[in-house]
Amino acid sequence: MIADLPGLDCEWPALAALAQLAPSRLRASWNGPEQERHMVAGPEQLEALYDAGWSISCRVDDRIAAVRSWAQSLVTSLGQHPGAVTASAWWIPAGTGVAPRVDDAETIVLQLRGAQTWRYSTSGNETSAMLDTGCSLFVPRGVRRASVAKTDSYAISLTIQSETWFTILQRWLGWALEADYREPAHGGEAAAKAALTTLVERHRFPLDVEALWQELSSRRRS
Repeated sequence: MIADLPGLDCEWPALAALAQLAPSRLRASWNGPEQERHMVAGPEQLEALYDAGWSISCRVDDRIAAVRSWAQSLVTSLGQHPGAVTASAWWIPAGTGVAPRVDDAETIVLQLRGAQTWRYSTSGNETSAMLDTGCSLFVPRGVRRASVAKTDSYAISLTIQSETWFTILQRWLGWALEADYREPAHGGEAAAKAALTTLVERHRFPLDVEALWQELSSRRRS
């Protein structure tokens, strides 16, 4: 439950009111039977789109004090870099929802009004959870999820773009190898392959140069 979150009892902006707070951040989504559609929405379109079954979202982490406080607390407690946590408000009409998707970030859903049914699957096993008003749901990175609003729904979605070892090592490799890898990767095949061999040996990478060369050549041709 989320009843103990500071600021939860604040006056949450209605759809039209938030449209005035952040008119350039409004997005509309349609989860149709055959495809999902997205569009940038203007404040004057919101009511009509919502009545037609479109979900409305808007980034609010720097627009609502309570949400800004939650985002900053998560950044601090998780030891993340500033900006790693963002938040969006979602208005979802009853009977519609979010199409199945997989995100590369962790998500915390705070159900402030109404109710949603969430379905998520891990290792081929599907689980469902009902989010009533006052409930929250944590969805890990890489988990396939979808939702349907049982009633008109208003929720806050906190997205945590955590650093991964891949991004850390990728950045470190860029710093460590920048000087050596400024050399243009062109020239005749023999010269280019020799340069690649020299770089791999210099940094003692456990790589099969021949296999790497074949992969690079294949990607260049495609």
